[in-house]
Amino acid sequence: MNRDRIERALREPGPRERGYSQEALPATAAELRARVPRRNRLVMSAGALGGFAAAVAAGAVIAVVLSRGVASGPGTGGTVSRPTPTPTAVLTPAPTPTSSPAPVAACRAGDFAWNSDPWGGAAGSRGTTVLARAVASLAPCELHGEATLTLRDAKGVVLATGHTAATNTRVDAGQVFQVGVSWSNWCGSEPAQSITLALTLPGDTTEVPLIPSGDAMSVPLCNGPGQPTVLGGTNFQPSDRAPEG
Repeated sequence: MNRDRIERALREPGPRERGYSQEALPATAAELRARVPRRNRLVMSAGALGGFAAAVAAGAVIAVVLSRGVASGPGTGGTVSRPTPTPTAVLTPAPTPTSSPAPVAACRAGDFAWNSDPWGGAAGSRGTTVLARAVASLAPCELHGEATLTLRDAKGVVLATGHTAATNTRVDAGQVFQVGVSWSNWCGSEPAQSITLALTLPGDTTEVPLIPSGDAMSVPLCNGPGQPTVLGGTNFQPSDRAPEG
């Protein structure tokens, strides 16, 4: 079937199209726009635009629904609810209490029983050895520092003062210590007898009489005229001697 036969068939009116005037189909789009009135073209354009806008709106709604479906959980109103992490409690062990050792008191004169050897001399000096035994009831104490030595004549005049060497030791009940004492270079007049020797422990005020006033003490030789007399002693040294009396 060629084109002529199709056009002839289309020009023949059907049973319901009486009074229809045959018109050839427009060959181009420009011819179609020329046949359609302007008002109808506007209606068609508006309809096309409305359809396009409706399609765009529908697409936007679908996009919103999809985005809500992805980002929102059920019943969250569009907000993603994430579980709040529970803070972990860090348990710090309590510090172990440390007990400080009880302080040790300084030794006093009454913590010892005192004795001294007879006063003697050699090489121009005079001296003695002092023994100190810690009493049996003594709580531990400390000897720390220099003991003071004092020589007086029978009238109480101080002939010489000096110190022992420094001692730093702990003393327990029953321990025995000894101190060597020496006096040298006496260039003065003969002192009134009897001369006494006293020792005072570091940090204490009580004097310990070591040479009884009834015993005569000879004075040392003058080995350096114009030089001061010298009185001194060793530190408290552990001893295995048993004090007399």
